[in-house]
Amino acid sequence: MRYALGVSKPFTRFYGTSGILHDFLNDSSSNRKIEWAKYPAIITRMTKNIQKPASQYGSRGIKSSPRKSRKTWSGIKTTLKDLSCEALIGLLHDLYKANEDNRAFLHARFGPADDSLDPYLSIISRWINPDHSRNQAVSVSKAKKAISDYKKAIGRPEGIAELTIHYCEECIEFLDFCGYEEASYYDALILMFERALKAVQTADADTRAGYMERLESVMLSCDKFGYGVGIEMRELMSDHRL
Repeated sequence: MRYALGVSKPFTRFYGTSGILHDFLNDSSSNRKIEWAKYPAIITRMTKNIQKPASQYGSRGIKSSPRKSRKTWSGIKTTLKDLSCEALIGLLHDLYKANEDNRAFLHARFGPADDSLDPYLSIISRWINPDHSRNQAVSVSKAKKAISDYKKAIGRPEGIAELTIHYCEECIEFLDFCGYEEASYYDALILMFERALKAVQTADADTRAGYMERLESVMLSCDKFGYGVGIEMRELMSDHRL
């Protein structure tokens, strides 16, 4: 279907109503000599979009979609301030029941200090040292996420050190058992070993000595693996040894 005066719909959509009207008003060719006063309805239809507020129409006369309001923490914070203590406890309970990550976070933040690492240690073991007899899959990303989640929940330096060393030790146990050949698994192990070396630097002398002994055991175990893992770890150990 074509518009009045021979203007096609696609041309109107991409060129814009105001541009079309301007061309027609300034075209002096013989086939476009029109007495505009006789066509008030056409002029009204072609100019009605121009009269709309600029916020509703783009530069080409196309109506813009309304913007959706952004969801931010400030809006939730305002609502939370009005909740009673009982309502807040109920909300936390709902979050606790929602998924395992929430439970681990809340236990780490509010539970006894001695038990705060347990759920994260278990997650690392599950994903980096899975039980092949049960057809469990390996997931480096999920094992690393457990450390990130602990860091968000509490983030005590000694906790980070323990989790990163545990990751490395679990990798060694898994590789000794099955001889896993995925190169990315070894790359992640080297990176986690370096992260563990950095994490133990903030510990007191006695605790650091214990951590370094465990990391040295990991390093020596990696000499039997390929991919240059043992060499990389020896260089890292040399760089971070106090």
